[in-house]
Amino acid sequence: PPYDGALAALKALLEVTVRFDNGAGTSPTGDTTPGNPYAGFERTFSTLPVPGTEARTWYLGPDGTLGALPQSSGGIDTYTSDPSAMPLVDFGDHTGGGGLWGDASQWSWDWQQNPAGNAVSYETAPLAQDTTVVGTGGVHLWVKSSTPDVDLQATISEVRPDGKETFVQNGWLRASERKISTGTDNFLKQPSSLVSPIPSFTEADAAPMPADQFVEVSIPLYYQGHAYRPGSRIRVTISAPGGTQPVWEFSQTEPSTGTAQVSLAYTSSMPSSLVLPVVPNVTIPISLPACPSLR
Repeated sequence: PPYDGALAALKALLEVTVRFDNGAGTSPTGDTTPGNPYAGFERTFSTLPVPGTEARTWYLGPDGTLGALPQSSGGIDTYTSDPSAMPLVDFGDHTGGGGLWGDASQWSWDWQQNPAGNAVSYETAPLAQDTTVVGTGGVHLWVKSSTPDVDLQATISEVRPDGKETFVQNGWLRASERKISTGTDNFLKQPSSLVSPIPSFTEADAAPMPADQFVEVSIPLYYQGHAYRPGSRIRVTISAPGGTQPVWEFSQTEPSTGTAQVSLAYTSSMPSSLVLPVVPNVTIPISLPACPSLR
């Protein structure tokens, strides 16, 4: 078509396309090998954040639960923050051409669970309906540390009805940089929210963790586009950095030597929570992907 017509057609398209279950789809030639780079399904939206997005909150609770309501009595969980407890990365060799970026036949993943005592995790009840998350998120914790500074890693995963677990996304924060921006004078030039906490990251706002006292720390989660099916559980794991990315390595962690004892509180006055952007009207048309297959 003429340029003006092509431009008008382009502008008429919805601007946001999210490809879900990448690795569980069918190639243009009809190949359905799990792990090859084709999405299971996709949806288009007019803007991001997706119109109608709900900032849905799940509250940390006893026995590793995530519930819809904050705890009336509450409790405290503690773990040892030890960056050496996990491998730096969760993938073997060949992180360049092919390998990590190739078809599933070339993969060499080395997923490992956190050793006992080196992390805490919380899970929702089995979801009753399709739950699709698109956008950033936040893990809002009341934290006490035995050291003046400590690095926090939040990992979001899906615990499937078949017992397998799917990595979804990470977030990180150094506790001394916990001050959240109150306006738009930050590196994203936008206001913070529960679903998008933005640290100020200024030297003036940095402060050590107080001794023997809980303070609120909000860990921003990177963008995610994930479809949870009925029967799956959403899991959040809090630990030291490391062990959940194929390439990124954290060489300078806090505390700089040794370990820290980190406590998380979940009470009526200190309601620790996970907040995710749940989008409406997304029906999941395919069954659970094979494991491993998602990219």
